[in-house]
Amino acid sequence: MKIEEVIKQLESILDHVCSMAASPDADDIWRKDIDALKFALTALRSMVEAGKKNFRVITQADNKDMDAPANSVWISVKDQLPERFKPVLICREKNGKPYVEQGYKDVCEWWKAYGTRTKQVTHWMPLPEPPEEG
Repeated sequence: MKIEEVIKQLESILDHVCSMAASPDADDIWRKDIDALKFALTALRSMVEAGKKNFRVITQADNKDMDAPANSVWISVKDQLPERFKPVLICREKNGKPYVEQGYKDVCEWWKAYGTRTKQVTHWMPLPEPPEEG
């Protein structure tokens, strides 16, 4: 998939999310989505500036076979939990399939992802560092 295509689609989604967040009775999750989309767009634009034209989504299955940096390895929730309320990438089951998104450990056994509370999280990993400016 071409990065420029993804950027264009994400910009369209960002416009929609911004209009939803502008509503007087908008949930705070819309503002968090704006921040997440802006972060993703910044990362993708930096890839374009670095000369990358295509990308491939790395799945959890791919990650097992890769020589990944230590801070990008999935951690089972059975082995370790992240600090409560600290944003991390989570993998949870959604419609019978693994689904990766940003979330955080809430209270007790609950996790929160895009305003939804769930107990279905199986793995997590720290968020990557943002791209360097300049």
